[in-house]
Amino acid sequence: MVDQTEEEKTPAQKAVEAGLHFEEAPELTPSQHLLDVPHVPVKKPRRKRFGTFIFIALLFGLGIWLSSQLRLFVVPETVLENVDETPSSPSASIASKSGVIRDWQTVSVSAIGSLLQSVTYQLPQSVALPVCDGSGCPSSGTNLSGGTRFTVAARGKGERLPDFRGAILTDANGKEFTMRQMSVGGKDVYEYIGDFVGRTGGGYQFTKMRGVLVPVSDTISIEFNHFAPAATVSDFAADDEVFDQIISSVKLPATEQ
Repeated sequence: MVDQTEEEKTPAQKAVEAGLHFEEAPELTPSQHLLDVPHVPVKKPRRKRFGTFIFIALLFGLGIWLSSQLRLFVVPETVLENVDETPSSPSASIASKSGVIRDWQTVSVSAIGSLLQSVTYQLPQSVALPVCDGSGCPSSGTNLSGGTRFTVAARGKGERLPDFRGAILTDANGKEFTMRQMSVGGKDVYEYIGDFVGRTGGGYQFTKMRGVLVPVSDTISIEFNHFAPAATVSDFAADDEVFDQIISSVKLPATEQ
């Protein structure tokens, strides 16, 4: 066995020779020499939070700007659609405060007596002037825009047709109309309605009729009516609105004086 020099001996060998007891340190696990340190959450840098806030604000502002730009294109188109959908009809013209319907033509009643000749009413420009119905012209008629037939007749003393106030009105076949007193355009009138298939004195067959008798004096009056001719398609409701406007335009100079 080769003797080791003092320099070659390990510290452990030297300790044994010197009579010292040398123990190797046991292997320590992390749990034996590390202290339990509470977990402390790491705060995110404030700069990152501020950047996120700026990003959200920019997105919100961009959304508002885009919605305002889209509204510029959408709103005008909607307004144009509403204008296009508005029907172009005589009933679109409304009465002014003075009671005169704008842009309508004034028509005089065809009558024998001079008093009724001074009575006027108005018709839409799109409606042709009334023409005589039958020989002797007991009434005059024309067609309204909805397809119903509009007629005017002078009735009473000195005229071709009698005044039917106080009597039960019937069609040419004897069917009775429903009658009542009412006000149209500020005028007290006698209204009659026939919601049945009937025939006029002029020979027209109808499926519905509505008319009014406007008193001018104690013995004479003016009859206005419109009816849906049979075997034709017509818009009675639309023409009925125009009919009320025609009645409201009636001028009775002698009565008003």
